[in-house]
Amino acid sequence: MSTVIQRLLVFFIGIPLIILITAATFCNHIILHLTIVTVSLIATAELHKMVKARSFVQPLPFIMVLTVIIPLVTYCTVLFDLSSHWISLTFVATFLLVMAKEIFGYDKNTSSFEKSIQRISSSFFIIFYCGYLISYISRMTDWEQSSVLISFFLLLVFGSDSTAWLFGVLMGKNNKNIFKASPNKSIAGYIGGFAGPLIIGFICWKLNSYLSLQSLPSVLIISFFTALTSIIGDLVESVIKRSANFKDSGRVIPGRGGLLDSIDSILFSAPPFFLLTELFFGL
Repeated sequence: MSTVIQRLLVFFIGIPLIILITAATFCNHIILHLTIVTVSLIATAELHKMVKARSFVQPLPFIMVLTVIIPLVTYCTVLFDLSSHWISLTFVATFLLVMAKEIFGYDKNTSSFEKSIQRISSSFFIIFYCGYLISYISRMTDWEQSSVLISFFLLLVFGSDSTAWLFGVLMGKNNKNIFKASPNKSIAGYIGGFAGPLIIGFICWKLNSYLSLQSLPSVLIISFFTALTSIIGDLVESVIKRSANFKDSGRVIPGRGGLLDSIDSILFSAPPFFLLTELFFGL
């Protein structure tokens, strides 16, 4: 099966399935939260493998526990209507535990601290990347129109990725190698990556009754910055893979590689989408 067909199957089957999960609102989107926890664990394992190839990092089970605690606590804040300060407190606690691991977690007679800075930096980077960033999707479930806004967010991200790919295939043959991190990406592809979300943002504003209550400029600004951070997320993932000498982060998704290869844009765009939506929509 060709890569193009695999990508199309993932697009036409995977995206509707994700939107359907988003629409299931019982128990404060428990299915979505369980999906986020699962994704966080798989992404942690993939990133840990890549980081370990080039640097020193703390053990995977320890990192997985600390990473998954953040989305779990985020769900609890939504479910029990707790302050978001609990999320920040959990994030700080994970950093302290990473530090404590270096102080108390090794045999003093055989272990040195030469690699402690690398282990601390690498471990906390994984926790931030796979645990903290994804928690912003969990925070979105606290909104009154959560299903609408999360679906809107996912459509913007998937739209950016899909139109970037389409524009690149159709018009990007002679304008590639813009960024060394991803030399196969083209100017046409990046134009498509911005055009898709802006068009989707306008269509959603016209068709959805809730989004129509908001100003068009605010919807387009959110769409633009979601596209921008989606593209940055994709490039950052490319930098990580090149640094670790990995072609793909894994083999979980046909035609796309690992899970991180598919959610890098989501991870980077979730925080700005959340913050801008709260700012412009008064949530």
